[in-house]
Amino acid sequence: MTYKIFVDGYCELPEELKNNPHVSVIASGHEPKNIKIKKNSLFNRMFRGRREMLPSASPEQFRLALNSTDADMVFVLTVSDKYSTSYTQARIGKLMYLDEHPGAKIRVINTFTYGAGQGMVCKRLVGLCESGKKFGEISARLNSYLNNIFNTYSSPYARV
Repeated sequence: MTYKIFVDGYCELPEELKNNPHVSVIASGHEPKNIKIKKNSLFNRMFRGRREMLPSASPEQFRLALNSTDADMVFVLTVSDKYSTSYTQARIGKLMYLDEHPGAKIRVINTFTYGAGQGMVCKRLVGLCESGKKFGEISARLNSYLNNIFNTYSSPYARV
């Protein structure tokens, strides 16, 4: 079975996956903005010099990405739903796509992390797909992996 993995713009792919034709990034196309806060506020002291996280891609961007592949099974890895709307946007994009292509094998996955952690999940998923396993078994093994890994957030929002 052929496969395609889409990751959102928060993912830091490992070097060996950056040129993998089975992995693509869905970026939002927006630049981060500087946070503007009162000078001496507690929030300002906590987040001095930090930048906002990138906005999520729209459901339409996810739908278009799904429409761009003819793979038998598709996985969409998103940043943790606690820190972004990426997971929700991807699920809506999936529903929009399924309206036109019922029965497609698509799984939107909340990775519970972002950055390098999300890249680790992608690497594991590529390994599962390359092993020739079926869609259901890949999903089950990935669920087990996600339930057993320790997630460390480097986001300043994690400690709020």
